[in-house]
Amino acid sequence: MIRIALLAIVLLAGYLAVSERHDASAAFAGRNGLIVYDHEGDLWTINPDGSGKTNITNNDEFDHDPSWANGGQMLAFQSEREDPNDDIYSSNPDGSNAVNLTNDPGPDYDPIWSPDNRMIAWSTERLGQSEIFVMNAAGSNPTNITNNAAFDGDATWGVNNLIAFTSTRSGNQEIWTMSPTGSGLHKITNNDDFEGAPAWSPDGSKIAFVSDRDGNDEIYVMNADGSSPQRITHDPDDDEDPAWSPDGTMIAFASDRGGNGGDIWVMNANGSNPTQLTHDGDYTNVPDWQPIPLVGDTDCDLHVTQADVLNAVKALAGIPAPPPCIAAANVKCDDALTADDLVPMLRYVAQLDVELPGGCRAIAT
Repeated sequence: MIRIALLAIVLLAGYLAVSERHDASAAFAGRNGLIVYDHEGDLWTINPDGSGKTNITNNDEFDHDPSWANGGQMLAFQSEREDPNDDIYSSNPDGSNAVNLTNDPGPDYDPIWSPDNRMIAWSTERLGQSEIFVMNAAGSNPTNITNNAAFDGDATWGVNNLIAFTSTRSGNQEIWTMSPTGSGLHKITNNDDFEGAPAWSPDGSKIAFVSDRDGNDEIYVMNADGSSPQRITHDPDDDEDPAWSPDGTMIAFASDRGGNGGDIWVMNANGSNPTQLTHDGDYTNVPDWQPIPLVGDTDCDLHVTQADVLNAVKALAGIPAPPPCIAAANVKCDDALTADDLVPMLRYVAQLDVELPGGCRAIAT
């Protein structure tokens, strides 16, 4: 089964006897870019039509659990290249310039970016049991936000600034939500069977997840509060690791349908038209979909960032913009707008012809 990944076999056999760790993901709004995934301990990317398959890590050690940053210009992943117990790394989209962010003897896994890219949440066993920590994107100030004797893991950070995760604190493995500080806990599933691998939709209104409530691992979609769960895959083999497309119309997932050990598939968000992208088998899983910003950088050399888009929207609304952001240096702007504002603003600007810094124009896509 896909859930019994190579890392679990080597490192987590005793841990899986008590709880099941799947891999969570979160989608950020944008155009649909590359799908990154794990195959036999290396990270690969592929176009949504199945073309352009590329090995981006090609490392002798185990690389796993890739996660795109908002804007698609950075990756986070786990690797045992410097520590057999795994650490969290960040890298460029092509796998270059990998930096160890955690450097701890305890196993660190399942990284996920915050919507503003300033923080990363991840799961760790550095305290013995699985807990969820957050840290600054550069690796500083690691903070335990679950601090519970039960299993807590599979964190996914939504554009609504809520973290969904799985926990056994109520007995069964269920899906919960909380704030990035660990406050405001809410259990949003209540089932005697396994629930896991939550994945926020780009607008934060829905969560895709995995459950075996109907006998085997299938993918479901529910509202953000846990209401109206709908099963969207129907196959006798296991379907796992859902990841929304940035435009919210599709879901990538891993499946061992056909019995070949797992491959990457895509389907419409309602489960229709499942299409196989890879034909590798042998632990091919954990997809995540790259968000390409909804603006174009025509007639200039500047890559437009979310901060630039926010400034453009503020200008349209007559709101004074904060000090200029330099996109190439990824300088952050300090403004009062929240992540909840970002998605509709991006979608709004994408429908206009708006002047952006450096002579760039926002173009409809």
